[in-house]
Amino acid sequence: MTKTTEGPARYTFTFTGHAHPSFWHDGALSNGLEETVQSIDGTQKYQILFR
Repeated sequence: MTKTTEGPARYTFTFTGHAHPSFWHDGALSNGLEETVQSIDGTQKYQILFR
C-alpha cells in the first residue's frame, strides 16, 4: 500500500515469477472487487477476496 498525495491509498499487486501483469487500485478495497487489466496477452480479470 502506498499513500498518494491525492488522499486515498494505492494498492499495488505484483506477481513475480508469474505470467500475470501487475496492476494497482486507488482507494479502498472491498471483498469481491473485480479489476480488469489490459496486457499484451489480452484482457485479464482479477477478483479481490478477503479470507
